[in-house]
Amino acid sequence: MDTLKSLGIEDEVVWVISADHGESMGEQGIYMEHASATEAVHHLPLIIKIPGITQPGKVYEQFVYNVDVIASITDLIGLNVPQGWDGRSFMPILKTEAAEEYEARPYLVMDHGLNTCQRAIRDARWYFIRTYHPGFYRFDDVTLYDMENDPHQLHNVASHFPEIVHLMDHRIQEWLQEQQSKHGLIMDPMQEVIRSGPWRYVTPEAWAERLRSEGREAEADSILEKWRRNHFE
Repeated sequence: MDTLKSLGIEDEVVWVISADHGESMGEQGIYMEHASATEAVHHLPLIIKIPGITQPGKVYEQFVYNVDVIASITDLIGLNVPQGWDGRSFMPILKTEAAEEYEARPYLVMDHGLNTCQRAIRDARWYFIRTYHPGFYRFDDVTLYDMENDPHQLHNVASHFPEIVHLMDHRIQEWLQEQQSKHGLIMDPMQEVIRSGPWRYVTPEAWAERLRSEGREAEADSILEKWRRNHFE
């Protein structure tokens, strides 16, 4: 900041502050980890300052992807967003006179294939998660949170709203078809992670060994049994 001020350009610099992922801080019983396709992991900070365009303290509630950020920067400097990019510019949101030109996304599709295999849908009210492989975690196959009435995601209400579960599964299938058609994918890459297991950082055997070293024999046996069941059945 001092350097920018000394150069006299502090009011000419665009600031974009974000993150690569969030962290679970107790949600779903997970602490200090980004292990799933949950709200805590995928709801990222995004602070933007563009001289002459943004207004201090203004908050926008529209759904955007992180890949929309680079598309917006491309648009900002006067280049066309290349055809085939997943991101699209949200500059019209920031320009008051052009706000009506922006067609807000009605929902977001997110997935995770590192420690668990999950896909999620977030819309104005619902957060839906379908778990294809739980990894070392305890997730229901289908999870639905009512974010209006249960913002801390304490109650899975999937069994009470089967029509919402059906809608969310339909959205996932539509999104998958779009991605495969758009990018020429023969198969869903998630399927390979499901097949091999999401063991990017630690294997079930190594985790069981660590548990045994702490005297947690029953938990170690449970982990290995769970892995064998998911892997071979």
